[in-house]
Amino acid sequence: MGVDVRTSTKVIDVDNLGLEVEGPDGQRSRIESKAKVWAAGVSASPLGQQLAAQSESGLDRAGRVEVTPELTLKGRPEVFVVGDLMSLDGLPGVA
Repeated sequence: MGVDVRTSTKVIDVDNLGLEVEGPDGQRSRIESKAKVWAAGVSASPLGQQLAAQSESGLDRAGRVEVTPELTLKGRPEVFVVGDLMSLDGLPGVA
């Protein structure tokens, strides 16, 4: 599996087949991929609310998505959440 790391890049849209991003120059592009790893920022993204609403997962007080020990959404084992957007049994972000 190849990994494409993008810094200073905003995710505009995500679907089953890939995602659309906007780079620091304002250019938008599409990345085709069924597997996605998202590690972003120091605060929870509004995407967390959308993920929680479409699964059995809740949000912690910081707005992070509660995940299973396998780092998946509750009730959606095909969706992984990692990085600053996830919350696992109250572990701090440095754990």
